[in-house]
Amino acid sequence: MIGLSVVNVKDNSRLLRAIIQAGIQRELDQFGQDVAKIAAEDQPNRPGTSEPGQPPNVHSGAPNLESVAYSVEGDAVVAGAPRVPNRGANVSRPVPGLLERGGRAAFRYRNKRGRKRTIIRRYRPRPVIVPAAMKALRRLGDRISSRGMLR
Repeated sequence: MIGLSVVNVKDNSRLLRAIIQAGIQRELDQFGQDVAKIAAEDQPNRPGTSEPGQPPNVHSGAPNLESVAYSVEGDAVVAGAPRVPNRGANVSRPVPGLLERGGRAAFRYRNKRGRKRTIIRRYRPRPVIVPAAMKALRRLGDRISSRGMLR
């Protein structure tokens, strides 16, 4: 999550504050678009599993795992993969977070005899959003400094 705010404004006019706030919202929206675009570009389209620490390979027809959504909420941007519904899968943790940060997850299923079974597996992280956000943050800094907004 990234946030921008106005630190020091000498003039208290509503018009000036509205113009500044509109500029902040525009930059945050552009940042969210950059994160979504970079994250989509960084995920290679190849078969098999990726190496731990690398973005996951896109090779299935499940668009929710490789798509990235962003939302500008006030003075902050929240970006990440949309939550995948757990219907039928019985996974203890959301899949996008499991891909991004790694960790352990429990899978519940029924065996051939109809008995309930649980398997706990460990997954290594395959980050997508954090590297994309770092690249987009550099772009944001370049964009703002080229306009003379930073000193």
